Amino acid sequence: MGGWKERLFTGWVGSGMGDSNSNLGIWSKEVETMKKFLMALAVLALVSAPAFAGPNVGGVLVVHDTGLAYVPGTTSYPSDAPLCADVDNQIDLGNLEYRVWKVYAAFPVTSTPRLAGVIFGLSYPAFGDGYVVVMGAGLPASGDLEVTQDGWPGSGGSNAVAFPTAKLTQVSEVYWFGGYAYSASGADAQMFSTAPHGTQNSVFLDDAVPANEDPITQFGAIGFGQAGVTICPPIPTGACCSGPNNDCSILSADECLALGGTFLGGECTPDPCEHPPTGACCLADHSCIVTTDADCTVQGGEYVGDGYPCEAGTCEPIIPTLETTWGAIKNNYR
Repeated sequence: MGGWKERLFTGWVGSGMGDSNSNLGIWSKEVETMKKFLMALAVLALVSAPAFAGPNVGGVLVVHDTGLAYVPGTTSYPSDAPLCADVDNQIDLGNLEYRVWKVYAAFPVTSTPRLAGVIFGLSYPAFGDGYVVVMGAGLPASGDLEVTQDGWPGSGGSNAVAFPTAKLTQVSEVYWFGGYAYSASGADAQMFSTAPHGTQNSVFLDDAVPANEDPITQFGAIGFGQAGVTICPPIPTGACCSGPNNDCSILSADECLALGGTFLGGECTPDPCEHPPTGACCLADHSCIVTTDADCTVQGGEYVGDGYPCEAGTCEPIIPTLETTWGAIKNNYR
């Protein structure tokens, strides 16, 4: 273990857990912290042969204006995560209002992310006639861990962040920043961008051991006085199983979900959908079709049963019989 991983470990030990003179009471209070730390360390461990193609595949970083005012000394800014399509990537220039903007990890709508770590960097103009001023920055929650380098959160800085409990949502907060953009002329637009890490692979990590590494496919930015850059994960198209017969059709993932279907991706040949059993269905005009029980009901028919074929007489009307006696029948002909 070396580099930033070693600094994370030794920095935590230096807090008192590694001191043989620490009393038992302090140690007991730190047990849960130790568990979380060891989990986070395992999540962030960069092994020589890392695993790939984990649950966070296709993820991107986006930067969103929360609309919250930055207050120096405040360390927590709770806010709801936006849908990727609703990200506001622009903060207006014209004054020195302190604002809070956040970096979020966004994943495809069909994915089941397990975000336990993220490794990325920053890039923005920090000097000149116009520049961005970062006055404060922080993790989403107090239990989260990080290993910073190269002057983070300054421009060119890098960070490796670990979340002791994996985040399972399509859009999850990664980091917050507070500050403003300065312009000598009052009109120079600036850009604050997420960027690749300076020395490590820029990836999302899950909570497997060793962690699966999925590359960050796009890096978002927020603009001061101009539109930023937001590239949401593409909406895939592929096989969708929907309708009463669970038929297969090629649709986008959101179109499939809107129909109440199940998006599988891939092709419809061979048919990947599981279909309900079929059987003879007698319609109101006494004709017979082979379909599912549900479809038969939709068409106002009567379902005969699974596997029953449409044969001659299957749906012929039943002629009612009248119970009588032989004597009564003879009387009809006298």
